[in-house]
Amino acid sequence: AVALYHVEGVTPEAQIGIALANNPSRLTIERLDEGYQALDGSAEEIDLVWIGCPHASLIEIEEVALLLEGRKVATELWITTAREIVTAATANGSLDSIMSCGGTLVADACLIGAPVREMGFRTLATNSAKGAFYLQSHLGVQVRFGPLSRCVEAAVAGRWPA
Repeated sequence: AVALYHVEGVTPEAQIGIALANNPSRLTIERLDEGYQALDGSAEEIDLVWIGCPHASLIEIEEVALLLEGRKVATELWITTAREIVTAATANGSLDSIMSCGGTLVADACLIGAPVREMGFRTLATNSAKGAFYLQSHLGVQVRFGPLSRCVEAAVAGRWPA
């Protein structure tokens, strides 16, 4: 059996009513707190902050540049994105801004396939639920999961913000 979900107003099938016509079941999720808590660990010190699972958009990269505001990162900050987005971030100055703060943009790669433990990383922070799940379950690292702003603060401080 194949299970699909459609988000009203987001996925194309839901927008044209196909999803509800074929399966009138509706699931309403009131709160995501339990899911967020399951993804968020307890590590205090952060070795790496990773943004970009799925690949970061230009808007996210611009937001990281604004959140850094010329500050220096105290830990590794990697943003994975598509090559075209790196080109656009170069053109609008976001790449230079992030790099001058100590961050790195990585094109056409995903951290999930990287040997992060072998690279010395034991604790990571990410704003990606998918990334948090796979980092813990497949790569065996401790993960802090939270919004982009907290992740950037973790990169600047080298520890998860209180």
